[in-house]
Amino acid sequence: MRVTHTNINVQGFHIDRYGHVNNARYLEFFEQARWQFIEEYLNPAIPEKKNWQFTVIEINIKYKKPLFFNSDIVIETKIEEIKYVKTLMSQKIYLKENKELATIGKVSFVIVDTVSGKPIRITDDLKRYLEKGEI
Repeated sequence: MRVTHTNINVQGFHIDRYGHVNNARYLEFFEQARWQFIEEYLNPAIPEKKNWQFTVIEINIKYKKPLFFNSDIVIETKIEEIKYVKTLMSQKIYLKENKELATIGKVSFVIVDTVSGKPIRITDDLKRYLEKGEI
């Protein structure tokens, strides 16, 4: 499966009163990295044409090491598993300088039909799109 690496420098507005990155900011970091994955690998014209919409249904974050102001981090993003209806994306945050693992994220999403508003089953063409960015 394909992998992206998103570089982020931790800014002052990411920090909470305890001096480390606020837990809610990790959601933003992970979302930024997912958008990069989509932009690099998934043709954005296809979901629009097919009336597909990515919808996050669950996010699990495991904090292993705090992040601090001015830390350079790298977020590794990849699709880990494609099931009958949902897809699991794996994301890991590493400190850039020593590649130490700081955070693990697991994001489950479904593809919703924008006409019916309901999740759709992963068909062969949808699976091919998620794996290769094409149909």
